Amino acid sequence: AEMGCELAQGYGLCRPVSAERCAEVVRDAANAAPAIPKLRSVRGQS
Repeated sequence: AEMGCELAQGYGLCRPVSAERCAEVVRDAANAAPAIPKLRSVRGQS
């Protein structure tokens, strides 16, 4: 709250990084493969 942040502060996600590095991390995450692969159905199974 001291710096105008009312929602989240601290090391909950990661150590502090520059704005440029934060933007890189967000871009990389947006382009990453999903953590959970898509599943396909197996014939004869319901």
